[in-house]
Amino acid sequence: MKNKTKILGKAAIFTMLLGTAFNSNAQNWLTAGNALTSGGFLGTTNTQDLIFKTNNVQNMVIQNSTGDVGIGVSSPGNFLDISAGSRSGTHITGDALYVTGNLGSNTGIRFAHNNATQGINFGYSGISKYASTGSNNNLTIDAASTGNLLFQTSATGYVGIGTASPAMKLDVNGANSSGQTAAFRNGNSNIFLTSAMAATAFNPLTQSGDNGIFWTDQNNAANSSSSFIIAPWSSSTYGMRLDGSSGNFTVGGQAYGAYATTLGMCGSSAIGYGTSYIGFNASRSSSGTWTAKTDAAHNGGNIIYGDINGNLRFVNIPNSSTPTVSQTLSDATVYTNTIMQISNNGKVLIGNPFGSSPFYTQNMNTPGAYNLYVTGGILTEQVRVAVVNTSGWADYVFADGYKLKPLSEVEQYLKDNKHLPDVPSTTEVTKNGIDVATMDATLLKKIEELTLYTIELQKQNTTLEKSNSANAAKIDQLEEQMKALVSGK
Repeated sequence: MKNKTKILGKAAIFTMLLGTAFNSNAQNWLTAGNALTSGGFLGTTNTQDLIFKTNNVQNMVIQNSTGDVGIGVSSPGNFLDISAGSRSGTHITGDALYVTGNLGSNTGIRFAHNNATQGINFGYSGISKYASTGSNNNLTIDAASTGNLLFQTSATGYVGIGTASPAMKLDVNGANSSGQTAAFRNGNSNIFLTSAMAATAFNPLTQSGDNGIFWTDQNNAANSSSSFIIAPWSSSTYGMRLDGSSGNFTVGGQAYGAYATTLGMCGSSAIGYGTSYIGFNASRSSSGTWTAKTDAAHNGGNIIYGDINGNLRFVNIPNSSTPTVSQTLSDATVYTNTIMQISNNGKVLIGNPFGSSPFYTQNMNTPGAYNLYVTGGILTEQVRVAVVNTSGWADYVFADGYKLKPLSEVEQYLKDNKHLPDVPSTTEVTKNGIDVATMDATLLKKIEELTLYTIELQKQNTTLEKSNSANAAKIDQLEEQMKALVSGK
């Protein structure tokens, strides 16, 4: 009995000491629940981690030094660090929530509705929506549940931004306060899409209701000099480029050089108040300098441009004396290199029909009502001239009642005028040239009149021949009578 009392006494003393070691206010932790007093807590009062175990196996720890919580992790490196299995490799630390384990590609962490019919899964390669019933598998990102839809994917795989019913692979609805719908940025440079714009939005060319693609190198401000190119990723030099400084639109070319076709503006009085142009290996800068690139052996080109008066001009740029390098020309030089013009009234000039006065300064003030002017002549194998009506040809000479001038009258006209009637004089031809169709008809008229004169002379000659024959017979008769008289003597 004495020994039993001693053992009980020692146990009581041990229990009292153990309770004191944990907390001077410690109480037993009951499996049926505990009532804490103000200031009570479950934890440690020294520098040791707080460890939770089941079946004597650690399942959770709260680190003393960092406060990081680990579930399935003995040494957590994140505020809440969860591992569903053993770890290998180097893991990230310092995050608010870090989860590892044998997670599925689209599953692993799941947030579910309280009826378990639908929810959202997080896996190592994606986020997915699941629904055990119905067909609502859309994945939605909403701005603070305000109904301002930010992002949604549908069961078809379509992605919508700003729309709950995407109709294509990427369907973006809405715009920012500046009217931009979607933008792609790289530092200060960006390209953006917009639709249903107001007049002059982002560019004076914009008309009300237009849709457009715009770009800038000034961080969402007016572009400075950046250009826009549409071309295949290729070593070949075909494609299209819109220059951000000059506005030139270039198609193709040799490394953006020789062989390119350029569309651009050429507004300058030095070029005859030009408007816009097409350049074949020729382009114009905003300062008015033209460039014809070289292909290492040639540097010529051609230009077609219009002016504010409605005239169309064709310009030739010959190879320079140093064709291995690109050549530059001024507006004035391009102006003087004009080789053909089509005027606003339809007249066409080829070459320079104005002698020492350059025809590009004449503003198409050509003499007469003719539509084609060519300097230096025309060499051709065939020419066909149309006659508008029958009165333009000379067959009327053979009509009954045509009055043929007497040759005496023609003779007198020749003496007075030194040229045939109805035929222009040398002075007239020098001044006005000749109308080929009219001249041919006039010459034919003279040939036909000459034919009539010849026929008339033939008739007169026949009459004379008959008269001469009769007279000859009479003479022969008289001669015979004379011989008879002489013989009778």
